[in-house]
Amino acid sequence: MDLSRPLKDELVLDCGTYALDLSFNRVFKLIEMLSDKEVFPIIKGYVGLMILTDVNFEEVLAPQEALEVLQLVIEEHIQPKTDKVKPIEYDLMGNPLPQLKQEEEDDIGDERPLFSFKHDSDYIYASFMQAYGIDLIDKQDNLHWRKFNALLNGLPDNTKFMNVLRIRSWKPSKHDDAKYKEEMRKLQNQYGLPDDSY
Repeated sequence: MDLSRPLKDELVLDCGTYALDLSFNRVFKLIEMLSDKEVFPIIKGYVGLMILTDVNFEEVLAPQEALEVLQLVIEEHIQPKTDKVKPIEYDLMGNPLPQLKQEEEDDIGDERPLFSFKHDSDYIYASFMQAYGIDLIDKQDNLHWRKFNALLNGLPDNTKFMNVLRIRSWKPSKHDDAKYKEEMRKLQNQYGLPDDSY
């Protein structure tokens, strides 16, 4: 997100320019629709564009074109742009943690996601209320996706959502005693995502 410029979300096609509604709840609907196996893949482009623009593109775009346009919108406006420089992580004493080599990072990339907007909505809602005093229900159709994402990434460690992420991402180490490992595994079972959320 560039704080020096206003958020300008438009879809420019040969047939016209259309405003994109990138409020966080619309993006949630899009994510849910894209993972819904009951929605035929051939119409997902049309449905996704309808969610974000309130415009039916069936008359002006072929199904494959609609999918390609939707993919471009997702890449440009929805997926966070990642920096190539990985931030340095620190342990509890403030010492830098060892950096992983590229091959080790590539192996980690196959892991399951740590959260799901659908399954973790209660934790996210409670954490926004706790940290920012923001009622996400009241902010539907008002809070932009990029603003939501920035606030989500900035949640303090003492919020429920961040505690759940910490539990899910925990991996046993040689320094953990047996009792702690058992407790963490129980918590991971309790807070784990259902298999259908991957």
